[in-house]
Amino acid sequence: MEPSSLATKVRLLHSDDPKQHFLLVEGDDDSRFLRSFIAPGAVNLMPSYGWPNLVKALKQLSDFPGTITAIVDADHERVGGNKKDILHALRTDGHDMESMYLFSPATHRVLAEFSAPIHAFDEAMSLARVWGAVRLVNECSNLGLKFEDFDLPSHSSCEVSELLFELQRHSSITRINIEE
Repeated sequence: MEPSSLATKVRLLHSDDPKQHFLLVEGDDDSRFLRSFIAPGAVNLMPSYGWPNLVKALKQLSDFPGTITAIVDADHERVGGNKKDILHALRTDGHDMESMYLFSPATHRVLAEFSAPIHAFDEAMSLARVWGAVRLVNECSNLGLKFEDFDLPSHSSCEVSELLFELQRHSSITRINIEE
């Protein structure tokens, strides 16, 4: 959804019910997760389909007379130190909701009870570190790599440089020039 469409939708819904509260989130996963904690009808939970869309929509709603809040992922800001203030936005603790699941005590209990003795959490973290490094390089270098439909498990033993090469092929980018 385009930011202007999201902003228009918020304004139209507000004109129908001025007492309505709005909570913008980055994506469908965030929306599904938060929906389980919010009473039905308490707030209009709206995914923006990406951090840039959410930020642009909030800017377009800067003069909005109603109640609007956003929840955004911390993304790579804590690593890169380039935290940007976003009006009416709360940040998650981790890179994204999935990282919050990963570090929850419930995840550790489930893995301890149902995983093989080979420390599934350690293996998942090893893969997550490589994947996180690739995503960080992609974002900081504006490579334009496409992560959708990429089969990560088949590349789980790759080093960062190999994974970048495979993603380059997957993304149909002719050349990536990254200095080691």
